[in-house]
Amino acid sequence: MGFPVNRMGGPSYQFMTALSLAEPFFMEAFSKMTVRPKRTKYNDILFRSRLEARWAVFMDLMGVRYKYEPFGAVVQTGVVEVGYLPDFELPDIDLYVEIKANATSEFVTDLAKIKAAAWTREVGEVVFLCGFPSRGGRKMYTPQHTELPYLSGETYNWEECPRCCDVQITNGCLPLCGCYTSEEDEAMFEGKIPDVDFKKTPRLMKAYRIAGQYNFTNNSQRVNMLPCQPLLI
Repeated sequence: MGFPVNRMGGPSYQFMTALSLAEPFFMEAFSKMTVRPKRTKYNDILFRSRLEARWAVFMDLMGVRYKYEPFGAVVQTGVVEVGYLPDFELPDIDLYVEIKANATSEFVTDLAKIKAAAWTREVGEVVFLCGFPSRGGRKMYTPQHTELPYLSGETYNWEECPRCCDVQITNGCLPLCGCYTSEEDEAMFEGKIPDVDFKKTPRLMKAYRIAGQYNFTNNSQRVNMLPCQPLLI
């Protein structure tokens, strides 16, 4: 059986589009064959990579609920249907998280973006966290004025509110809990009150350090959440 042709006898637009979508799939599959991640068991869950397990340790330390590979689905990319299985679901943050090994999001493949865009449109928003700790997290989201998701150029990171210990993934804005006002944000910017780096609170930095040095064994049990002492100011 030959490939679909157009009226001129050449390959059809649909065929060439599907072929272009398939190319990154084979490249991604080849890269996974050449650099095989190390499966790691933690808290009775077999993670597909050591990096995913480290992020699970980090989230346990910060008290973030997660579901590992919660469910997969067939999503429509616009040309073909593809299966997608996000690494984590964060039900309290209302996000799905995809873990990538490379240190920057520039290495996120076109296929991963296509799948995440389709998932964002049909199921929920996806954040790519690259490396550990992530310094180049990117979010695939759909603006209100369009139905076409795209990968944000902004950097997304874990943030913590020192007043209530709420943990979120944001693009550097004030904590979403509402403990800090825009007036306080402006005062911090002008140097009138001490600045707060919500991305580098003591508890976050300690969680990064512990998770990054965590020694996994065959019987690695779930770590306890780090204690939180909310600020009273």
